[in-house]
Amino acid sequence: MQLREAQKEALREIQGAIENGKHDIFIQAPTGTGKSLIALELSRLLKANGQKSYILTSEKSLQQQYEVDCKGKFASLHSDVISISGIDTYKCDVNGEKFSLGVCRNLGLSNKEALESMPCASTCGYLSRWEAARQSERVLMNYSYWLIQMNYVLPKMFKNPPFCRRDVVICDEAHKIPDIIESHFACRLNEKVVNRIDVVIAALNTCGFTFTVSTKALQTALQHALSHAEGVSPALHHDALKRVYKAYTDLLHDIHTVKAAVTAKYLPANLSPEALKQYSAKLPREARALFVLADDIKDQHCKVEDYTQMIEVHGLRNLVACNGDGGDRSYHNLSDYNLFHKHFRRHAGVRIYMSATLQPELLIQRWNLNPATTHIIDIESDWDPLKSPIVCCATSNMSYSNGRASVDAAIKKIDRLLDSHSSERGIIHTTTNVIMNSLLDSSRHSARLYTYNGTAEKLDLLKRIHELPSNAVLCGPSLFTGIDLSDELARFNIIFKLSFPNVSSQLWSRRYKFQKDVYFGETAAVLEQSAGRSTRHASDWSTTYILDDRAAKFIQGNKRYFSNSFLARVL
Repeated sequence: MQLREAQKEALREIQGAIENGKHDIFIQAPTGTGKSLIALELSRLLKANGQKSYILTSEKSLQQQYEVDCKGKFASLHSDVISISGIDTYKCDVNGEKFSLGVCRNLGLSNKEALESMPCASTCGYLSRWEAARQSERVLMNYSYWLIQMNYVLPKMFKNPPFCRRDVVICDEAHKIPDIIESHFACRLNEKVVNRIDVVIAALNTCGFTFTVSTKALQTALQHALSHAEGVSPALHHDALKRVYKAYTDLLHDIHTVKAAVTAKYLPANLSPEALKQYSAKLPREARALFVLADDIKDQHCKVEDYTQMIEVHGLRNLVACNGDGGDRSYHNLSDYNLFHKHFRRHAGVRIYMSATLQPELLIQRWNLNPATTHIIDIESDWDPLKSPIVCCATSNMSYSNGRASVDAAIKKIDRLLDSHSSERGIIHTTTNVIMNSLLDSSRHSARLYTYNGTAEKLDLLKRIHELPSNAVLCGPSLFTGIDLSDELARFNIIFKLSFPNVSSQLWSRRYKFQKDVYFGETAAVLEQSAGRSTRHASDWSTTYILDDRAAKFIQGNKRYFSNSFLARVL
């Protein structure tokens, strides 16, 4: 493993900033600068200095790449990094269910109790990883798992928590932190849960039980909450949520009683591993459905409790209610400052933020950080920007009001671009499924376009990307993160239109009204991320075309949101 000079310089600057009392250190690092190696090497140096650290990732794929690197090309120095994911990444060895529905969970055992008493603990993937991680000075987690450990597990087990506050937290893909925190502490309601409870209890009563669980109070509370329009007084929403919380609290007691009775009947204590497997194999589907339901209700109860308490402290003016599909209602919190300081910042002495699209000044503003304790490091790319030019084509104004005419003009432009890249692979960011389908219907090159419907089809297509024809074009929305189309996988990158957040959403409508920097910063981040899917290393090359004629003006007027490496590529 050989560190490049830019990586060594970044590490020296980080260490110097920490020694000078900086607590929030921002590293703007273009694609290919080796952010993961900087993170790993920093954690190694911290360990040598007697300090403990967490490395946090936003995507499962990125965490897996860290794991592969620590066991492979970086193993000589970083094999001691322990990676742990959310509990349902792992399966119970005994019943084959996700770990949260495993035998030890159904018996009500903590991780420590399971390790001490369960005969299957020695082969359990989650428990062994959990035990190793809590003892390691260098731990790799995703943001969601870390937020749970710091904000739920730590307060409840403060005398002997598995994971404590550490000296340093190193955050990869840190531009996502505000949305990750906000989404994590949002809550969602749907009346369908009432029917689900009734069905599960009725099914159990066909197995010889005589349970009576009334869902009337929960149904009434949910109907009351969902009857409010999105834009009514936040106080009305908050009062309705408190009624839902009270109903969930009462119901949860009954569900726990039912679960205890079912567990006692089907999973006796003190069984051997073989007997556990036999009992678990005979567990009726009605009991399995109950265990899943109980776990979901506990999570929902916790989410509603946290949100109602949090928004009361942060201010009801920050409450945002959003209607979703299928009768869903979600509740959000506009206060980036409060969310960050209460649930993130206080859990580490020093925080290191890394991303290719970091927008450090905007994050400092959103979190109201003290400039005297912040430090920004801008790692300059050593790539030749002429190998990955960005061409603003000004084909048509792609605002929604311009409708079909602008889409048709863009499709004609795409056909001409595909003519000029007739034997090469590429990618087209359509922003929406509607535009993707219009392109598929109208393009002369539709046979070259590989599209998808939904995340599962997209992931399957990406797995097969190397098997596609030599002139295949990946085409669709939501292709701006987590996709590496290096070398022959993409010699061109077409961005159909600027992707402004949807202001029909109450959350983005409020942000546009009160936090315009956040709104335009998000637009810039998606544009830069989209332009970074091809040209993935110094000797790679590709051309990016932006068809929306608003792009040049937007980039020129919002340079503060873009990295220097992106701006250097724009022709």
